[in-house]
Amino acid sequence: MIKSNIHINWYLWFFLMLFLLIFGAYMFGIKTIIYIIDKGVSFFNISIFIFCFFLELFLLIVLKGFKYLIIDKSKNQLKYYSILQPFGKTLYFEDYIGTFQTTETGSLGSYKVLYLVDESNITRLKILGLYYKNMDEIMKIITLPKIRKNLSPKEYFKLLFIGKINLSEIENKKNEESRITTYLKIFIIISIVIFIIGTLIRIFG
Repeated sequence: MIKSNIHINWYLWFFLMLFLLIFGAYMFGIKTIIYIIDKGVSFFNISIFIFCFFLELFLLIVLKGFKYLIIDKSKNQLKYYSILQPFGKTLYFEDYIGTFQTTETGSLGSYKVLYLVDESNITRLKILGLYYKNMDEIMKIITLPKIRKNLSPKEYFKLLFIGKINLSEIENKKNEESRITTYLKIFIIISIVIFIIGTLIRIFG
């Protein structure tokens, strides 16, 4: 049996993301709706509201990926705890046909990501190597067959944000990882800049 060894800094990061999620919901959700009702509809207000809605959704997706894992090879099972499963959920490896590995890129560089793939060839549980000191150990103890596919940028972003994709519908294509990494970096930079500008406008406007 092994347990995920989470970087201590990521506990702090988790609570920071949780704060931003709550703060954003108040500043750009409740306050913006009240402002629109009071002052009327404008293109700028609606644009800020729509953007911040998707940003909040992105934060929720990030928080959802933060999991504490307990893997028991003798019982052929994995149990995890997350913001959406505070009391834990147990998965049995016999219900999955393999694992799919990809790479994601953040401000701290690239890291491995592992998905469990069910009998319908759909990716399910997402395990982000960004959080764990012992990601290699986690990947090693999960001895399911490895499924290999080269994703297009569209398929990559669908998997990134939704977390589910049918691998049987994907044709093996030329490896486009470098393009995907570039697009992701641009998206992260634009999101951060717009979030900061929007925050300053709401605070000082």
